Amino acid sequence: MVSAEAARNVVGIIGNVISFGLFLSPVPTFWKIIKKKDTEEFKPDPYMATVLNCLFWIFYGMPFVHPDSTLVVTINAVGLALEVIYLTIFVVYASAKGRKKVGLWLAGEVIFFAAVVLITLLCVHGTKNRSMVVGIICDIFNIIMYSSPLTIMAKVIKTKSVEYMPFYLSLTNFLNGLIWTAYALIKFDIYILISNSLGALSGLVQLVLYAWYYKSTPKDSKDVAGKPTTEVQLSDTATGAAIPSSPAPTLLLLQLPPPPPNSSAATALPSQFPTTTLPPAVPRHSLFNARSTTNRKSFSIKECAISIALAVGLVTGVPALDWCSNAYAAANPVVPDLAVLISGPPIKDPGALLRYSLPIDNKAIREVQKPLEDITESLKVAGVKALDSAERNLRQASRALTQGKSLVVSGLAESKKEHGVELLAKLEAGMKELQQIVEDRNRDEVAAKQKELLQYVGGVEEDMVDGFPYQVPEEYQSMPLLKGRATVDMKVKVKDNPSLSDCVFRIVLDGYNAPVTAGNFVDLVERHFYDGMEIQRADGFVVQTGDPEGPAEGFIDPSTEKTRAIPLEITVEGEKLPFYGETLEELGLYKAQTKLPFNAFGTMAMARDEFEDNSASSQVFWLLKESELTPSNSNILDGRYSVFGYVTQNEDFLADLKVGDVIESIQVVSGLENLANPSYKIAG
Repeated sequence: MVSAEAARNVVGIIGNVISFGLFLSPVPTFWKIIKKKDTEEFKPDPYMATVLNCLFWIFYGMPFVHPDSTLVVTINAVGLALEVIYLTIFVVYASAKGRKKVGLWLAGEVIFFAAVVLITLLCVHGTKNRSMVVGIICDIFNIIMYSSPLTIMAKVIKTKSVEYMPFYLSLTNFLNGLIWTAYALIKFDIYILISNSLGALSGLVQLVLYAWYYKSTPKDSKDVAGKPTTEVQLSDTATGAAIPSSPAPTLLLLQLPPPPPNSSAATALPSQFPTTTLPPAVPRHSLFNARSTTNRKSFSIKECAISIALAVGLVTGVPALDWCSNAYAAANPVVPDLAVLISGPPIKDPGALLRYSLPIDNKAIREVQKPLEDITESLKVAGVKALDSAERNLRQASRALTQGKSLVVSGLAESKKEHGVELLAKLEAGMKELQQIVEDRNRDEVAAKQKELLQYVGGVEEDMVDGFPYQVPEEYQSMPLLKGRATVDMKVKVKDNPSLSDCVFRIVLDGYNAPVTAGNFVDLVERHFYDGMEIQRADGFVVQTGDPEGPAEGFIDPSTEKTRAIPLEITVEGEKLPFYGETLEELGLYKAQTKLPFNAFGTMAMARDEFEDNSASSQVFWLLKESELTPSNSNILDGRYSVFGYVTQNEDFLADLKVGDVIESIQVVSGLENLANPSYKIAG
């Protein structure tokens, strides 16, 4: 016959296994933090609360408090160790403010726990009395958690529908409560029994309600794939697709029923907090996935859901919500032909566009570049709060540079390595200076320093390009070709504008992705073709020039006495060489992403005859519109006109130019050595 002690140990081991699985549930979240090297908006509060709860249950299981509770001690010791690991990962990748918060909170917990321990050991004598004091504290934690499902149960009864109450979650609550209740009954433990029997009872009531109201649940209210819905549910963070509710009681679940007639959605938002049904308190997280819909109401529903969740969390003792960074991820499948229309927001910074268009494949430097660029978004937040996010971006970039520096150096072209290493040293020093600026809370200096650092990054990336990466097609090899980058300054005399008499626009020309087009322009610049020419179009959409006086609509090559025409030239992502002579639409590449898109204010491209792809000559234009509403390749310009550069300084003043303003001069300030086959030298 099995003894009571042996049976209790078996049940306790089963409870340990269940609890261990629950303690491991946050692993995907922290693995994501490690991969991204950033805590983003992740909150450590639930894990800090769990640390305190584990400490109390460990103390409760000590022989001098409550003898014969080894299994309670073991699982909570394991849980405590895991929580410390989670918090250590958080501290490593958190901002200074986040680390300070964790440190202060944990210090407060240690002080509170130490005070309870000292008072219990010094003032309370005997294991019976000590068990009562510590057990009551532990029960308070668990009973608060078990009270959270009452709202959803009331909603089930009121609506006679179980569509808001996940079955597997209720079943898991019941089984967990049952196993630990059995453990408490085999060798009577009133304090483990109280909270877990309530948990088992709560789970049982949920199962009874589920069975009772299952048939009365409207079947046509279930979500249909591709149909807009107001349901907010757990989501797969990798794909954004909706998944069934998790049975693990470590997740916070909100499900929104259809709002009743004549009521707002906010009044019909039940919330359910799954609860732990065992002595250790497992942390809670929340992963929200607001399904995509064209109805603006979905956003207000999301906001209401978050507000209610926060309020209920405060009432029930849940310290915080772990807001997932992809909360807006769409769950519905996309029509394939429209997939490009829902891609992420376009990169509109000309410097970033030029960096990403370089023909390099060095992940290490890109991991430095991206967080530095993200500082721009961080600074859009009002006040000094933006500095916390900027500091997180900077720390991520610094860590990436430290860890990947050897890979960056190994990626430098041998002929440019010395210069690249010099730029890396300046980048490292500049990051330290920016860190000091952020710590001094000097917001006004951040943007300028960020721009300087990104210039160093761009320089390092250019030093990774070893020569020109491909052969231009034979029919264009004799034309002026820009085999690399060049920078020009265009000085414009502005008329009838008292606030702006003249302006110098700096333009970076990209010969890596448009060697024929950029080479043609640099060759004309060296011929002083544009000097003294007026702005010929300025309509708020583009600024255009380059049409010479006389009947010709382009540059007449003196050697042939004919108009020099250049082909349409477009480079797309994933292709080594540009496409020539045809638009992407004509090539059937409707979804192809151009390497140089019309995303930036001041994008520079060649004008041509609408019905002749290879008719460009000397007329150029600058786009005055950013792609706010459509990403790249979803507007009327991408893939139809040859982009070959971006205005990188004073681009905003392009909007002030008018027809009749005069280009005083355009001068090449760097990169002229990259021009091959210059015709201006032949002409003398």
